[in-house]
Order: sequence, then C-alpha cells, then structure tokens
Amino acid sequence: MPHPTAPAPSSRPRPWRWASALALLLVAAGCAAGPPSSPGSPGGGASPSLGGAPSGGTSGDDRSASAALEASDADRAMAAAVAAGDLEAFVAHVAADGIFFGAGGAAAGRAAVASSWARFFAPGGPRLAWKPDRALASASGDLVFTWGSSSFTPPGGGPPSAGRYLTAWRRDADGLLRVALDGSDEPLPELPPGVTHHPLRTIFSADGALLAEAGLVVDGTREAGHSLRLSQREGPGFVTLSETGAWRPPR
Repeated sequence: MPHPTAPAPSSRPRPWRWASALALLLVAAGCAAGPPSSPGSPGGGASPSLGGAPSGGTSGDDRSASAALEASDADRAMAAAVAAGDLEAFVAHVAADGIFFGAGGAAAGRAAVASSWARFFAPGGPRLAWKPDRALASASGDLVFTWGSSSFTPPGGGPPSAGRYLTAWRRDADGLLRVALDGSDEPLPELPPGVTHHPLRTIFSADGALLAEAGLVVDGTREAGHSLRLSQREGPGFVTLSETGAWRPPR
C-alpha cells in the first residue's frame, strides 16, 4: 500500500553498495527469512481475504501464481479496510515486525503502523486509496512483491494526487501473507557525499529467488530518510526490480 503522502513517479534504480555484502553475510549466518516449516490453517479472522499458504503438493509455478493472487487479494482487502474506516482489519494484514515508510520516517511494528496511519481513519482526515496492478511471487510462495497505483486526497477534500507504491509480503508462521515492508514507489534522489545507508531488514524467499531490503539514510548521526529495494535472482546474483526511498535535507 502507498506511502501516506502524494508520491512521485519512479525512476531507474541505483545499486546499494552495502546490499550485496549484507545479503551474503545473512545467507552465511543463516538469517534469511523463509516460510514456516508447518504453517497453520487460517481461521475466520477479521480479514478472510488474507487467504492461506499454497498447497505443498503443487509445482513451483503453481505456488508462485497462487501466492501472487493471494497477495493481490490481501492488498485490495487492506485498501477496502481503509475505505471502510476499519483500522482493526487494516492492521490484521501487517506483520508484527512490519516496517512502513512514510513522510515522518519509519514506523516499525503493528502499533507504530496503526499510530502513523490513524489519520486516514479519522473523520475529516486525509484519504488514501490504492489498487495493485502487478504481483511477483517466489516459487516457494513465502515472499511476494506487489506494485500498484494510489490516490491521496488531503483533509477536507481537494484534488487528489496520484502516485505509485510497492509492498513486500512475507508468509507468517500461521500461513498468512502479511506486509513486512511498505513504501511509495518514489525514487531515492542523489545523496550528498558522506551520507550512508543503515540496514534495517533483509528478507530472502526460501528458494532464494527474491530479496527485499530496507534501510535508513543516515547523515552523520541524523536519520535523514529511508531506502527500500526489491530484487530478483538472475544467475549468481540479483537484479534490482525497484529501488525507492526518501531524503530529508537538514533544515
């Protein structure tokens, strides 16, 4: 789902210098995120469209297609929850350790995400609508990326602003896909010398085909923005699908 401000169009991604080294270190350390070994069956929760884990007896292509559809349905259900003013249903789609990037920085964890998005559920507050138009899932079915279009309407009405967003969905231990990383599809601008990236989260699919990375942009000791990258394996390495972020210059 989209960044809770009017996003800008995306551009050609630029590589992160720390990403490849970090990915190799995490693989070597066994820190890559994967699917649960024995996912449970989904229950009748607040958001039934979340769906369940693809069947283990299907082929990789079938699991990928099923997971892509599942994430797209969950993405639309989140948008419907916002439109209906149902914060509880919205938060049910957020991973316990999910990170959402917005104008105020990173919101980490369900409680922080709920707090940062509360204004979209308040009477007279801004409104945010979106819908996915692309999904890519790993053959293991435990990591899915969705992209889509969004529309932000300021408080009290006014002309809406169109934008783009991207989301990384990770399968939780109960078998459901939930949002692990989210932000607008806004390109990270060229950064001044001395600005660095501080990694926050690196997620690999169980089959090693997809990789999602999130980090902070740090200017000295100041948190000055964020970065979010989605990649797909090609041969021995990864090819960047989307690289986005924000930079907040000093005041």
